[in-house]
Amino acid sequence: MDRCSTRLIGLVLSGAVCATAVAGDAAAPRWLSFPADAPLRATVTLLPKQGEVGRETAIFTGYAPQLAFRPGTAEVTCRFDLGDTGLEPGTTRTVGIDCFEALKVREDALAFTVLQGGRKVGTGVLLR
Repeated sequence: MDRCSTRLIGLVLSGAVCATAVAGDAAAPRWLSFPADAPLRATVTLLPKQGEVGRETAIFTGYAPQLAFRPGTAEVTCRFDLGDTGLEPGTTRTVGIDCFEALKVREDALAFTVLQGGRKVGTGVLLR
């Protein structure tokens, strides 16, 4: 047992709390929350069609895929604002994003996968 555990066992009845910080430990990541329909910006790469991944055609304003921010997290549906021009497969650019529901992401995990019908069609990173 480490020193903190030993002290904790001895002090648990008195309600004392023992915590140790190990050199190099990172602080807990912060969470960022965005309400539904909050205007967001992201850099998005639309992947070219390769087997089960990517798209053959461009996307335009109004395209509403699902975004997955980390494996195992719920997907959120968002609408892309691409202005007057589309985004062709194989290209990257900054786009506007409006999510239909509230979004909560870790500050250190702003990357996401763009999904269409459960299939990966792109990648992106939220801009702050």
